[in-house]
Amino acid sequence: MLFENQTFTTIDSPPNNGGNNVYRYCTFESMYDTPLSQSQSIFDSCEFIGVEQESTMMFESATLIGCAFRKCTFKGIAFFVNTFVECSFEDCLFAEDYNGEKCTFNDNKWYGCTRTNCEGFDADW
Repeated sequence: MLFENQTFTTIDSPPNNGGNNVYRYCTFESMYDTPLSQSQSIFDSCEFIGVEQESTMMFESATLIGCAFRKCTFKGIAFFVNTFVECSFEDCLFAEDYNGEKCTFNDNKWYGCTRTNCEGFDADW
């Protein structure tokens, strides 16, 4: 499904249909443990602001282009086999979840991405 210029929140969240969606110019704001399993989805020029997720797989085989992550908190989140192109991470926290699991960044590709004032981000660029 194609979503353009939409704002998603905890109350008005995107469909958790398993993925294969395209999000263009969308904002994901103040989402707290909202299911966001987006396998093989494309995020083009989206913003993630104040998103707080714990112990879920957020992206799997997704492509994120020109996306900005600001003041997000990820606890024990798995970022798995994604491609990040010119994405920015600002003031984000990558921490352990309630079981002591750290965030994981397995087999991701990073092209021209930046991070500023992030804690716990141990992905290989």
